[in-house]
Amino acid sequence: MSKKGKLTPSKIFLIAVTLFLVLCFILFFIVRHNTIAVLSPQGQIAQSEMNLMKFAALLSLLVIVPVFGLLFYIIFTFRESKKSKKYSPEYSNVLLELIWWAIPLGIISVLSVVTWNRTHKLDPFKPLSSNQTPVRIQAVAMNWKWLFIYPDYGIATVNQLTIPVNHPIDFSITSEGAMNSLWIPQLGGQIYAMAGMNTQLHLIASKPGIYRGGSANISGMGFAGMHFDVSAVDTQSFSQWANSMTSQPQALTKYTLRQLSQPSENVQPFAFGTVENGLFDTIVNQYLPFQQDPDNSKTNTMNGMNMLSMGGM
Repeated sequence: MSKKGKLTPSKIFLIAVTLFLVLCFILFFIVRHNTIAVLSPQGQIAQSEMNLMKFAALLSLLVIVPVFGLLFYIIFTFRESKKSKKYSPEYSNVLLELIWWAIPLGIISVLSVVTWNRTHKLDPFKPLSSNQTPVRIQAVAMNWKWLFIYPDYGIATVNQLTIPVNHPIDFSITSEGAMNSLWIPQLGGQIYAMAGMNTQLHLIASKPGIYRGGSANISGMGFAGMHFDVSAVDTQSFSQWANSMTSQPQALTKYTLRQLSQPSENVQPFAFGTVENGLFDTIVNQYLPFQQDPDNSKTNTMNGMNMLSMGGM
């Protein structure tokens, strides 16, 4: 390589600074225009998580900025073309050693204590305190769609979710088969949906709007279409919507649930006007003994009793 085209330390330094400034501009543009959902919180939980991320990022800069500053200083000061600077590779200073070990240790200690306390306060199983009535929603992950049951209203929806603003939303979450993860980035963190288990998630929307939800856990070929819109509306609009859903002709029963559980991709949103009582518990308990076929539970129980009788003979 010719001397003209050689990458000198000065050129490397200039390139590094340019890339750093470009990265800062891109990050500023993303945050300024809220092009990433998780950076645009619209609820109490999401805002608390955002504040924790900001705190961790700013605290980390106390280490990152000096380290990169020293890196650029060393590159510029000890470059090959500069001969005047004394080079002392064996130099040692106990005080400096203590400083650059004590600062990261202190930052990690502060960050760990704050993160521990904040994350326990943001426990997804912990109900939210509010003077508004909570809305219960039972979410079921299927291949590859979401079923939302409103037990207090006797309705259910597929791939669409409507919630009232400023009301705590108490999710009970399970899966009909493969493991999934319910996530509405602008309202809060994700929680896993697992077959035979009932996990909890408590969220709240502070502003009306339409937010995107989906699965944060890859579950098969139709996973890419496993998303839904969350419509956050005022209390009166939510009540009107819930009442209007009761006029839907379709009913969610054990039979229609079996049809709905068949794998399907890119399912368009629709609703059920009535829901059979205890259906969510049936889904959660479907893998318990004698519960594999809800329609034949009595027969299965009798067969089980006969087997126990034979075993005692």
